[in-house]
Amino acid sequence: MADPFADKVMQISVLYTLMDIGYIENWFFLIVLIKDGLQILLGVALLNVEPKIIVPANAFGKATTVLIFATILISLFRLQGLLYLQLFVGGLAVITFSQYAYHVWQAWKKNKSAKIDI
Repeated sequence: MADPFADKVMQISVLYTLMDIGYIENWFFLIVLIKDGLQILLGVALLNVEPKIIVPANAFGKATTVLIFATILISLFRLQGLLYLQLFVGGLAVITFSQYAYHVWQAWKKNKSAKIDI
């Protein structure tokens, strides 16, 4: 649990720095921040559910993470096409979170006896 959380914190920290110095767009940072923040909240909620609900990572989630890190790398070199990459990755991040939230909802509905103990 700590490793994915640490990855998200590091990713958000780097993106914030890049946004602050003007290397990436503000909206791109906000999309990733909101996506990761909501995923962390859902993950914490799922940790407190009995019986446990596990939503495994999927290809879209992994691809989004790889592309976010590629965006970070490309922004450091100020390469052309960064805006288009941010548009694509931002859209993919929204789709990925929507898919994750849908799978959480489906798992929750399947296990109606699950209760959150926060």
